[in-house]
Amino acid sequence: MAFAKSLISFANFALTITSAIVKMGNSSLSFTPVLPPSYPLAVRNPYLSAWLPGNEASNLPSAIPEFWTGQKLGWSVLTRIKDNSEWTTYSLFGLGESDASITPAQVVSAEYTSTRTIFVVTTGKATFTLEFFSPVSPKDFVRQSLPFSYLTVTVSSQDALPIQIYSEIDSSWTGHFEESAQINVTVTTSGSTSVYEWIPISPTVFKEVSDMAQWGRVIFASRKFDTSTSFTYTIGPRGTVRAQFVNEGDLSNPQDTFQSDTITAFAHDLGSVKTATNITFAIGHYHEDAINYRGNDRTPYFRSKYRDPISAVVHFLDDYASAHSDSQQFESKLHDLAISAGGEKYHDILALTVRQVFGAIEITIPGGTSPINTKDVMAFVKELSSNGDINTIDIIFPAAPLFYVLAPEYIRLLLEPLLQYLNTGVVKQSFPLHDLGTYPNALGHNNGDTEPMPVEASGDLLILAYMYQKATGSALWAGPAGTYTPLLQKYAEYLSIESNGLHIPAQLSTIDGPGPLAGQTNLAIKAAVALNAFGVMSQQPSYSERGLNYSGQLYNGGKGGLGLSCDSGLTHFTLQTTDVHNCSDLAFSTAWNLYPDVLLGLGTFPASAVAMQDAFYVSARKEQGVQADTRGDWESTFWGLWAAATADASSKSRQMYIDDIHAYMANGRNDHPFCDRFHVTGTDAGSQYTWRARPVIGGHFAVLARQGADLLN
Repeated sequence: MAFAKSLISFANFALTITSAIVKMGNSSLSFTPVLPPSYPLAVRNPYLSAWLPGNEASNLPSAIPEFWTGQKLGWSVLTRIKDNSEWTTYSLFGLGESDASITPAQVVSAEYTSTRTIFVVTTGKATFTLEFFSPVSPKDFVRQSLPFSYLTVTVSSQDALPIQIYSEIDSSWTGHFEESAQINVTVTTSGSTSVYEWIPISPTVFKEVSDMAQWGRVIFASRKFDTSTSFTYTIGPRGTVRAQFVNEGDLSNPQDTFQSDTITAFAHDLGSVKTATNITFAIGHYHEDAINYRGNDRTPYFRSKYRDPISAVVHFLDDYASAHSDSQQFESKLHDLAISAGGEKYHDILALTVRQVFGAIEITIPGGTSPINTKDVMAFVKELSSNGDINTIDIIFPAAPLFYVLAPEYIRLLLEPLLQYLNTGVVKQSFPLHDLGTYPNALGHNNGDTEPMPVEASGDLLILAYMYQKATGSALWAGPAGTYTPLLQKYAEYLSIESNGLHIPAQLSTIDGPGPLAGQTNLAIKAAVALNAFGVMSQQPSYSERGLNYSGQLYNGGKGGLGLSCDSGLTHFTLQTTDVHNCSDLAFSTAWNLYPDVLLGLGTFPASAVAMQDAFYVSARKEQGVQADTRGDWESTFWGLWAAATADASSKSRQMYIDDIHAYMANGRNDHPFCDRFHVTGTDAGSQYTWRARPVIGGHFAVLARQGADLLN
């Protein structure tokens, strides 16, 4: 094992911690902008997704981070400080069980932005800032696809104190928790950068256990910065390695054997520190086999430039200054846009949304060594939590407002794998597939055997295609003579049959928990909007006419339409159309499918229908929110904000939805990575549902999307 000794200059960033606005009881610990259910730490793709439950923030020195599903991940930061001729070791983050030789630091504050999570702790005379930074650069495919995240530790002290910084990880990041796990750990030095690789000896490619990859390699890296007077690292048993740092302050006796309690660790000796001084670590999950698409290997986009993990992570560390600067600009622009669209609370919601959505996505190109085809780009998204499906159409659909605002090209990149597959003609059914398989195996369903959502899938695909065209101005993909226009027309034809698209037989919608239901009004609204969208997109007015015909039958000017309640003063779109249920029924489902009609300026339904529904939501609110569907007692955060965004800024329901979702997000009762469902009635009101970390919360951007597409260009 070689050790890096050369110096390399590295930009220092003074981290500005904004004023805290929330207090925790009588504690001085503050949270900015709020205390979230869970803090994103290293969130880059479905296999690099580390979080800290919000209720653990006050215990940061001992708190253990978690994979998005809840598995504990060993990752800690210690510091050793000399004051009055005595050395004391403090835990800053992730120690786990108490250790008599290590003193916990005092937590001062916690903050999240759209790309960073920032904790401030103090050891008395010294103050430490821990910045967990996962860049979001959706239009830079190389940077966005790099499977690494940064941890930067910045320290300053009242006096010029000698300070050393230490960080470690263990084998939990590999996803191999079995006692017999065989893992090879190597270290490579490239210039000033040293990289540990944790590599399963018998990997199983494209296999998961408890959502963690059983192949690929975990990367842990750091380098000797100009702020480091010395830089050492080692591998060995946790107790032995920690004791060496506590007693000596360095890790100068590297080991090379793997045991069940093995860790890899880096130690930086910063010398005497007074002014702000920082060092950075990189952590990641490198898997060159990213997706199995119809039997063909696809690899992350960054491998078009960086073909091995060492060169990739060296570039990642080199790119820190640029990525950090770009991300701060991104954060600032998003903040201003969110405030203008929905106020401070709305910004708080969006800031916690961004990393979660992009953390479910891989941007890929074909695998292999040469030639590299960077024109064949596809994005794949995992349906985290619910069932792990890949490129699920009713996951892409609700998340689309985020892409519409930040990077519309993702709509095409996410749909391309599905459309290419459907265009082969292998699947004979007359409506699209719900998904492409189970992540990371996008093998398709040649027999059409997948969750049946005929209207949901058909309508989603047609609306998304027009959303992409509207946002980009490109008709090459789905315009009058677009690549997939004949395929899309097939699905428009399916919806054009009244017994399919208006008088709908029992089937699932995107709210599939309660099971199939006949005559779902919201599905009929979707069919009407989708037909109109296809007619406009393809310049075939007959389809628009059909959509408008459906709209007329459903709404009928607010006078006894198929989709309306007929009780005096209670007029709204009901759960089921009157051809299957009595019109006085009070059951309903949030009519979120009105939103794309308004967003895209289609005019399928008149403004009076939107105003009617907007007023109804206010009257339908329960203790802590509006039910997404009266078959359950929970609100959907993303469908709620689609509903909020349907009416204009003077909407009666818009602020209500924002306030309710913000209150749920900040109530301190929940600990999952942003669960998109919460109970609104009874003793569980304000509590999260079982799901976590799902990318569907891209729908939170619906209000901002009303201001236009590609707003951060």
